[in-house]
Parts: sequence; structure tokens; C-alpha cells
Amino acid sequence: MDSEIHEMKKKETKNSSSFILDEALEGREKIREKLNQLEQDIEESIDTNQEIIWIHNFISYLYWKLGDRQKAFEAIERAKTLDEPNLITYCNEILFYDESAEYSQSEKLMEKLENHTFKQKRVRTQADAEIAYCYSRLGPKHHDKAVQGFRQAIKDISPERNIFWEYRLALTLRRQCHLHQMLKPDILVINPVDNRKEAACLLYKVLVFDSKKNCQIKARAWCELGKIIFKDKNLYEIIEIDKTETLKIDGRKCFEEAFKLCPDDYHVLHSYGSHLRYNNKVEESKACLQEAIRLRDNPSSRHHLALTLKRLVQIENSTPKYTRNLQEGDHSTRNRRCSSRVITMPEQSATMSVVGLGVNQFTLRSNQDSQFRSPEDTFKHQQSHSDVKNLCEGNTQKDCRALANELCDLSKCHSKTRKLPPILKKGLVSKSQKNFIARKKSPVSICVSRDNPLLLEAIDHLEKAIEMCAGFDVARYEKGLIYRMLDKPDEALNCFSYITSESCGKPYEYPIMFVNAYEQQAICKLGLIAQESDQEKKVALKYDARRCMWNAITVISGVIGALPMLRTANQCFPTLKKMLQDEEQSSETLKKLAQLHEKMENNEEAIECYKKIIELLDDDDPNILEKLVKNYLKVDDFDNAICTLSLLQYTDKLKEFDKSFYLQVVVNHMDCLPGKSTLEYLNKTMLKARYIILILHECNDAKKDEFIKMALIELRLKHLAKTLFIRVDGFSIDFPGSKEVILSLDDSNVENMTLWQGNLLYNMLLKMVEMFVIKDDKEM
Repeated sequence: MDSEIHEMKKKETKNSSSFILDEALEGREKIREKLNQLEQDIEESIDTNQEIIWIHNFISYLYWKLGDRQKAFEAIERAKTLDEPNLITYCNEILFYDESAEYSQSEKLMEKLENHTFKQKRVRTQADAEIAYCYSRLGPKHHDKAVQGFRQAIKDISPERNIFWEYRLALTLRRQCHLHQMLKPDILVINPVDNRKEAACLLYKVLVFDSKKNCQIKARAWCELGKIIFKDKNLYEIIEIDKTETLKIDGRKCFEEAFKLCPDDYHVLHSYGSHLRYNNKVEESKACLQEAIRLRDNPSSRHHLALTLKRLVQIENSTPKYTRNLQEGDHSTRNRRCSSRVITMPEQSATMSVVGLGVNQFTLRSNQDSQFRSPEDTFKHQQSHSDVKNLCEGNTQKDCRALANELCDLSKCHSKTRKLPPILKKGLVSKSQKNFIARKKSPVSICVSRDNPLLLEAIDHLEKAIEMCAGFDVARYEKGLIYRMLDKPDEALNCFSYITSESCGKPYEYPIMFVNAYEQQAICKLGLIAQESDQEKKVALKYDARRCMWNAITVISGVIGALPMLRTANQCFPTLKKMLQDEEQSSETLKKLAQLHEKMENNEEAIECYKKIIELLDDDDPNILEKLVKNYLKVDDFDNAICTLSLLQYTDKLKEFDKSFYLQVVVNHMDCLPGKSTLEYLNKTMLKARYIILILHECNDAKKDEFIKMALIELRLKHLAKTLFIRVDGFSIDFPGSKEVILSLDDSNVENMTLWQGNLLYNMLLKMVEMFVIKDDKEM
């Protein structure tokens, strides 16, 4: 075969092989972790040959990338014995031989690709679905490509159906909706509701598909559907189809049906165990997850078992009997089960926080024992119980639980004025807000239970999970939280800081994880302040805590547009705000406070800060004026933006001001490309412009006169409503209905040209406000 033809065919072959994934692979360690997962999948009895072939192909490719050619060829042979014509298998083998310099073998296989079988649309479509499957197994960064691939493959085989493809698409869509798997803003799932609904529809279609085969796929589809329904009452509330049947399906039914179909399936046990924990059936959850680990010891099962053990401790330490013993001073119970000390933000003062939630009551404990309380603290302690009782009175147990995440702010209630925090004054948080806070999983208050054997066992499981998967940051984060419960803030800090330092200056990929890790670092640092006697170290800890909070706020500012609930669900903003407000109100402090508000897109509050800075300063600071203008523009306060802009005319800053503040499309006949119609250029340019400013002045050039005539005709006919006509006093032209700025050029204006230019800009902007902003308001 001619070498040029061979290279062309090789390129075509690569596009139908696993080698198309080259750019998605991230390093040898990640490849090894993925290989371990895939080989464990093969060991399970999957009741579809198709997935087994796909896994063998993926394994062969990954071994090739690690340089283990023998195992790569062995995996290819295993895939070939399953007697299905698979395009990826053949193309992988061709490239293996080619890269081994066995060109004769490579070309023999290339000739087989000309076979009618491999040219069938169904075989090609199956290859597309297989690549989509590989992307889905490579993690959240590649889920978007997986979704596109599966959708296209499903469309291409229609009206035929493949429920395995439908299941994998649904699984990928559901995972995309997970808060901790959402990526940077340009890849964020802005509206996960649509993905969730599509996933639920697909899973339901898989379940009602008339086939006695594929029991495992159906069992797993039940599990995935249960995860989607979890917070809703039934399936009908999500997809609103087949009402009679979907009304019967709730989360409990989903997992029970899955368990009936495959009681010994690892995935079913793992999913069911997690579901039981969410419903506080922790002993059953523990048994399920232990059985799942017995079947398949992997990082995810270890992680979920650790969470179940943690939940066991939380429930144990919040029972009414246990609380009563602590209040009665049962020191043996205290030492055996929980120290009841609570770590909170911003500092370890004698404030109140939630330790645990009993069956019918909230239990509050002070950070210090009652014998060390001052009379004032005792009053605060008693009053906090009264506040909680009043808040919970008349509410159901479910409603009271909704307040648990907000009660960490109760310390703010006990100032001399005794004002309730805004969230408590407004009543219960919304359902969506409550769900978001719960999903975010970054607690301020935590019950300390030193040397608790269940927590120590949980740490052991998480360490093994991280050993199996070094990049398992979610497990590392939970390990940090459990170290906080064990009263080991230094070890907790190591876990949280590892997550944030791992990026080594690269852009963060999972914003929620970074926000939470920085928040927890700040909480640990502030917690250590109370234990530190050295004043210098206290100052250093406070500085470090602030930096961590600023880092969290910086990450939030990058994704707040896509996740607006982060404004109220993050802990760092209110803490930093209070710290800055408590400091002396210098211009530097106010600048920091304004920057904080800007990052959270609280532009009105930022405006107030900048106005206070201007009052404190003797001279106008151009930089502050510029920031003030930007904030006015963000809240659509154009009047104040224009007035503030006019102040800049007395400074040098006007010359270097941000060009985004100026409005003009400049139309010049010299800009029209050679060979193009000048009229066409005029029309296209003026059509794109939102504002057109027409400035008439003396012109002797005949070409320019002709150009101006054409421009005036176009303006009169098509663009008059958005044209601002600027003319010298005494010079008139027929532009009925247009907005005008009339200039008067007397000697004083010419002498002070800067002032004149500033006034011109001011008048132009005022007219534009009249033309566009007022018009828009009327239309609304």
C-alpha cells in the first residue's frame, strides 16, 4: 500500500478508535486508577455483551497508553471472542500493529474495514455510542461530550432502541446535575432541572421496555430513578406522563424494586445503602454498604460507609436521653460519648450553636461549661432556648429541621439590642435554599466526639479510599470534617489545604469543592485562635483565616451568576463583612468592604462604601470614582453614573478611562473594504449599532460630501429612532423627531476645552438616557 494512502487510512482509522480519547487522558496515575475500576467491572456478571466488549476495548487502549503492549493485545483478543462486529476493536488493533511497525498485519486488517459489515450505519453508530461511553467513564469534565455522543447515537438508530445506551445517557445527565460535579462557569449546567427531567424520562422508558432480559440494567435504572425522585413525593411530579403509573412510583419503591431484581448486585447495594442513610436508617445502611464492599472493595463504597458511620455518631449524640444526661452533668456519659464542644465562626467566644437535633426539640450547648459562665452569658444561654422555642412553636418537626442550618447565627441575636438575624425574622428558608445548603455540605458548627471509635473507623475507610484513588478529593474533604468532629483541627486543616493546593495555580475545576475547602480552612483557623495563648500566633491565625475566606469569595464571584444561591449559602461573606464592619472605618477598610460587596454582586452596598470613602478623602480619587461609576451602571442608575463621570473631567483619569464607558460606532467611508458597496457597508454598520451619534461639521472633500448624503438618507429612512444629532447652534438640517445636542462655541468654551468636552459627554449621555432607558421603561 502506498505510504501516502496508508497515512490517510491510518488517520481515518484513528477517528474510529479509542485513540480519539488521547487528549482526554491526564496522566499515568489516573490511567491506572481507571484501569482498576474497569477491571472490577469486568469481574462482575454484566448481562449485556455490549458493555463487556466496550470495557475490554477501553482496557486494551489504556494498557497501550501505559506501554504494556502484551496486556493491550490480550484485552483485544478477549473482546474479539464475544462474536460481535465491533469497529473500535478492529481499529484499535490496526493502530497497535501500526505503532509496533508490523505494517503488513496492519494493512491486512485495514482491508477488512472495506468489508460490508463495517460500513453498515448500525456498526458506525455503535462505535459513536462506545466513544460516548468512554467519555462518561472519564469523569465530569467529559460528561458533556458523552451526552452529545449518546444523544446522536440514539437518534441515528431510531426507530430501533438500545436501552443500554438510554440508561448510560440518563446516568450521565443525572451526574451532571450533582452540585459537586459542576465545573467552571463555561461548562456549568445552568439549568439542571431540564437534565434531571430528561434523565427521569429515559429511565422510566427503560423500566417499561418489554423485555425479560437485562435485569441488571433495569435494577440500576430503578436505583438512578430513586436518586432523582429522592426529594420529591413521586415520579409524576417530575415527568408528568402516564399519571396512573408514575403516581405510584416514589423513592422507596424504586430501591425496593431494584433490590427485588438484583439483591446481590454491588451497584444496587451501594445505592440502596446510601438511600437508607439519607432516610436515617443508618444500621440498615451500614449493613448494605458493608455487603457492597465485600462484593467489590472500591473508593466510593468506602466513602459512603464512612458517611454512614459519621451519621450514626450524629444521631447518637442528638438523642433526648443523651442531651438530658449532659445537662444533668453526667460526666461519665460526656467522656464516653461526646465532649459537646462546638466549633463555630467567626471566633470561639461563649456563643450558642446547634449541637444536635432531637426528635422533638433543639438542644443547645455553650462552648464553655456553666460553672465558667458570667451572669450575662447565663442570661444569653437561657434566652437562646426561649428564642428557639418561640421559633419552633407551631411548626412541624420537618419545619423546625429547616432552621437547623441557620441557628448557627443565633450568637448575633444576643447583642444589647437583641435583634434577630434577617433569616429568622423572615421565617423559614425556602425549600430550594434549604436543599442547596444541605447539598453544599459545609457545616459551620460540628459536635466534637473525641476518640469516638465509629469516627476513627470512618477515617480508616476514607484513608483506604484515597489510597485507591489519589484524586478522590470528596473523600479527603469528608476526612477533614470528621477530624473536626474528633477535635483534631490540625489534621483537618491538612485535608482541606491539600484540596486547594493541589491545583498549583491552575484554574479550579470544581468550584463548590474549592469554596467548601477554603471555608473549612477558615473555620479551623478561627477555631484554633481560642486555643492559642500567644498573641502573635493569634494575629497570624486571624490573618490566615481572612485570606482563606477571601479565596472562597473569589471562587464564588466567578460562578455566582450560574449559582446565585451561593450569595446566601456561603459562610465567609457574613463573617468577613462583620469583621470589616467592626474595624475602624478608614478608607482602606471601606475599600475592602466595597470589594467584598462587589465580589458578591451587592452593587448597591458597594456604592454606599465608595460614597463614604469619597466623604473621608479631601480630594476625589479617580480610581474610586471609576469604581463608583461601574457600580452605578450595574444597578442601572444612569443619572448618578453620568454625574460621577462628569467629576472625572477635572482629573487626568478621563484620558485613560475604560473604553467600555464610551458609546460610538464610527462610520467612515475609508473603512469600507475595496470592491465592496459603500451603501452596503453603511447599512450593515449602522444596523449593528445600538446608538448612532451624528456629528456634522465643515467638509470640503467631494467624496466625503457624497458619503454624508448617503449616510443622512439611510438615517432618515431606517435609523432615526436611535440617532443622536449633535450640531452647532445656528446650523440646522431637516431631521424631524430626532434627539439633539446643540453646541454653543463661545470664547470661554474654547479656552477651557477639557471642561467643554466633559459637558458635551454629559449632555450626550443624558440624551441617550432619554432615548433608550426611558423608552425601555415605557415598553415594559
